[in-house]
Amino acid sequence: MAAILKKELRTYFVTMTAYVYLGIFVLLMGTFFILTNIDGQQPEFAASLVNMQLLFMILIPALTMRLFSEETRQRTDQLLFTSPLKVSDVVMGKFAAAAALYTLSLLLILVFPYILSFYTAVNVRELTTVMLGFFLLGASFIAVGLFVSSLTDNQIISAVATFAIIALFFLMSALAQSMPVSRVFSGVFIGGIIAAIGLYLYISTKNIWASIVFCGIGGAVAVAARFINPNLYDGLIYRFLTWLNVLQRFRAFSHGVLRISDVVYYLTFIGVFLFLTVHVIERRRWK
Repeated sequence: MAAILKKELRTYFVTMTAYVYLGIFVLLMGTFFILTNIDGQQPEFAASLVNMQLLFMILIPALTMRLFSEETRQRTDQLLFTSPLKVSDVVMGKFAAAAALYTLSLLLILVFPYILSFYTAVNVRELTTVMLGFFLLGASFIAVGLFVSSLTDNQIISAVATFAIIALFFLMSALAQSMPVSRVFSGVFIGGIIAAIGLYLYISTKNIWASIVFCGIGGAVAVAARFINPNLYDGLIYRFLTWLNVLQRFRAFSHGVLRISDVVYYLTFIGVFLFLTVHVIERRRWK
């Protein structure tokens, strides 16, 4: 993992990607800081970070689009597949490199709350909580971008797909509110999720019976839950999309509130996408 981490960090700084990313990140953060905290006389630095979230749609795809796509295009991924390194080490190394560069950008923008401290008192504990939440949010999107990069050998497609997924998270609150709340639609939604997981299980294992058994058990549990607790399916789609929205979890951090459940959620979210990335690379390796 350490070797992959060093290689990726070296690539970032040799190809100017790191300098361009850091320059744009600090410049835009400085712009939001001036407009929000200085001109807007907003004493909380978190307000600037909240506005900065929108730029994840551009910055994160630029940071992750080449991680696996470029390896696949240049066929250098064959060297990784035949090396003694575990696929999980390769994935973790690439993720750690992108996360390290992202962390460096967060350290650089700490100069802004320092400047703010000349005008007002800065709550260090609250600032630490906000920065932790912002790091976890960015790391979650990096994990998504890494997964998308493993699916294609085209950097542009990787960047556009990552942009679309992050944009979807920004639209998820509005999407959740537009969803029907009836129990029928909720049942169809649960059925669709079970079928999708069953299909993924079949594609992964090529075992049709395992997929059928899973769908059968999942369907039986869903029906049983419907009779045990009829209210469970009321507005289920809205509650599910609200729970899934990673941006929703950042709101508590932005108010200086540290909840263990939110930290666990972000770590789980990152872990799921890293697991999916490992699975994709493993399948390609054995092919």
